[in-house]
Amino acid sequence: MSEGRIASLFERAAAGDRPMDIVDSGGRARWLRTIDFTRPTKFTPDQESRLRRAHESFCRVASTRLAGDRIPMEIEIVDVLQLTWSDAHALSKRTAMSAALLAEPIGSKLLLTLDVPLLLGSIERLLGSPSEAQPTQRPLTDIDLVLVRRIFDVFIDSLSSTWEQLAGVTLSRASLEPHTETTQMVGNSEPTLAIQMEARMESTTAQIVLLLPHASVQPVAAAYSKPSDAGRAKDPDSATAIRARLGGVDITLRAEVGEIRMPVREVLALKPGDVVSLGIPVDAAMGLRADDVLLHHVRPGRHGRARAIQILGPAEEQAS
Repeated sequence: MSEGRIASLFERAAAGDRPMDIVDSGGRARWLRTIDFTRPTKFTPDQESRLRRAHESFCRVASTRLAGDRIPMEIEIVDVLQLTWSDAHALSKRTAMSAALLAEPIGSKLLLTLDVPLLLGSIERLLGSPSEAQPTQRPLTDIDLVLVRRIFDVFIDSLSSTWEQLAGVTLSRASLEPHTETTQMVGNSEPTLAIQMEARMESTTAQIVLLLPHASVQPVAAAYSKPSDAGRAKDPDSATAIRARLGGVDITLRAEVGEIRMPVREVLALKPGDVVSLGIPVDAAMGLRADDVLLHHVRPGRHGRARAIQILGPAEEQAS
């Protein structure tokens, strides 16, 4: 490949153009591919699915508890992403408030982030403002921060109930800070599961983000992983019930003397009186098969005027 061709490829790659295929001397096409290293895969799809279902329950519990404080809010999960910590942390607005959550007994931390407009609207509902009133956008005062802690505690208590049922872990508020001050809670490259939620309160729509660093939840990973068959409780009557259900199903059995492979031309040349050797002794046992599964070795015989077989033993025993 010429130097000009190589320079052209690098220029197009730097400009973000679609990768061009390169044909080597053998004529095989190869591609320049863009690889995204910001999407780790520490959490399996089964784990992601189970964590999503668990936090859908959290959304319902939190909405119910907020309604008890005269804060009508609908919460739902809109996305679950696997990112590095730095990219997951950047999902929330810089003006948001974040609570570091201490998980006991494992001693690790999670992060819960709420947008300020949602907090302001909740504060006004707590203070008795009409539900249709629009929150005034303003910086949070010291009095606001006291009420913000109360609002966060409702979310944290609901989240703690979810995690206690899921993995026997309780959550408590370790700190409450502006979102920009929680950037170094874990390493920037730590794989993190980001659960993005949308909260709606009348005409106010805001974002809630829960960040689960892999290192923080790994000690209880077995609780949200797909359970193995060994860990499931077994019903002593299940095998009997299954056999009773399947016992009336009809299947076709056939007794097979042997088999041989022949070219098509020889098969077409067969005529009455020809003898085809199966390559097995005359007194060899036959095979009793269900479809293609060999069950027993058998011997042919008669039962009254009908042809019959006598079972000699299971195929495994005869083979051994």
